[in-house]
Amino acid sequence: MDDSSSPKEKWALTRETFDRLLAWLDPDREQAGIKYEEIRSALIKGFTKHGCSTPEDLADQTINRVAGKLPKIEPTYVGDPAPYFYAVAYNIYREYLRRPETVPLPQIDLPSPDPPPGEPADDIELVLACLRRCVRHLKERDQEVILQYYQGEKQVKIRLRKELALRLGLSLPALRLLAQRIRKRLKKLILLCLEQSLPGGADSGLDLSF
Repeated sequence: MDDSSSPKEKWALTRETFDRLLAWLDPDREQAGIKYEEIRSALIKGFTKHGCSTPEDLADQTINRVAGKLPKIEPTYVGDPAPYFYAVAYNIYREYLRRPETVPLPQIDLPSPDPPPGEPADDIELVLACLRRCVRHLKERDQEVILQYYQGEKQVKIRLRKELALRLGLSLPALRLLAQRIRKRLKKLILLCLEQSLPGGADSGLDLSF
């Protein structure tokens, strides 16, 4: 749950623009989903190869930016869409290199870890307490999505996501869009919880309902 997005990434991918992006990749919905996953996987590998600390986030930023440009490029673009994603990814990478270092929020599937050297244990516990509290207030389906979607590494993560998509009756791209939306809402709630819990923080009557 890194908060390193640049101002350009404040634009949000909607269901309508996502559907339009898939249609641009391929008229056949199933084939479009496959191409989407192939492109995203290639983007993640590319950012990882270049030493980026948040390759998945950068891949998502690339896809979001392409989707935002689609109304302008779609009428005249000819050929395979994949190279256009890679060209945009190069610009995203250059912007990444210019960003200041940021401290990422913890992943939602973190166990209760020992605090890093020099970091107070109370701060870690406060973050985890807010995380658990906010997750419990999600709808049951949203809890299932957010807890399983970010579990595991590499092949395990892929398998868990496929199983979750099958269980919910969703395509992998649709599941990813749903997970992103839940994650954004959860992040806002965690930040509010932390503000309220810190010494001197105002009692804002945190509303955890959706």
